[in-house]
Amino acid sequence: MTVPGITTTVDGCLLVLLVAPDVSDNVALTWTKPSGWTSIVGTTTAGWSNDAIAYTPQATAGATGDISCTFAGANGGYIVYLIAIAPNPAGVLIPVAWVRA
Repeated sequence: MTVPGITTTVDGCLLVLLVAPDVSDNVALTWTKPSGWTSIVGTTTAGWSNDAIAYTPQATAGATGDISCTFAGANGGYIVYLIAIAPNPAGVLIPVAWVRA
């Protein structure tokens, strides 16, 4: 599949790709991440839980270009998000709270 690219406006963004294929036929799929990206999740079991997350840093602001990846075996549509997370501005503290259940 080819995911349309996005354009970042600041240097140092983290690009994150989220993919969820239609697996209504209950088959196992094969996830192939985009070249040069790091895969966080890539479930390939039969059932409704097939999904994938991958990321890569983008050093310089600008167009990402289209992103290519595959979820072999999927015969339906996909839900795909390509997002850019901007770096934390200098001097700004973002508090993080962990809650243990």
